[in-house]
Amino acid sequence: MIDHKNKFIFVHIPKCAGTSIYKSLIPQQDWYDINNTEHGGWDAERKIYKQHATALQIKKFYCANFNDYFSFTFTRNPWSKLVSDYFWTNTVDVIPNGSKGKGSFLEYLKKETFYRNDHILPQVDFILDDKGNNMIDFVGRFENIQEDFNTVCDKIEIPRQILSHKNATKHKHYTEYYDDETRHIVAESYAKDIEYFGYKFEE
Repeated sequence: MIDHKNKFIFVHIPKCAGTSIYKSLIPQQDWYDINNTEHGGWDAERKIYKQHATALQIKKFYCANFNDYFSFTFTRNPWSKLVSDYFWTNTVDVIPNGSKGKGSFLEYLKKETFYRNDHILPQVDFILDDKGNNMIDFVGRFENIQEDFNTVCDKIEIPRQILSHKNATKHKHYTEYYDDETRHIVAESYAKDIEYFGYKFEE
């Protein structure tokens, strides 16, 4: 999502409260909306086939002078993020094969491919360039979302506001859905996120 007038870019990593942030900013800013499909597919200009664009894709396809803009994103503990995405896939109304994302949490984690591949992409892939350099000016955390969103508001010079929780999934604390096997799958699959952001599995 790009605001050319006020020169800032929001890189929307899935299941990190991005919809809440997006909805909070829309009334106040004139956005160019990259994420304009409900459940994936081609964007309006047929440049990428997904809903959520990485920072590198935004620079390549939508904003060549990316570095002249203030960019921000939010990340989330991978173990928590995948529980949220699992529950979301079991409630979403429309996916390409016409069915809902049913199955156990273990089955979900073991899928080699997924109809929303941008949802399972490691979060570091949204913020790093092809040489492994961070492209984002401010990386907030879902776990500290209100305080970090206040920082974003200050940076882009809009009034601070209380974030509502859009697209929230109802479930218990993420730790209650894991056993040794599923915990290890996430640790192995998202090792880059865990190392780069310093996330840990809460005991």
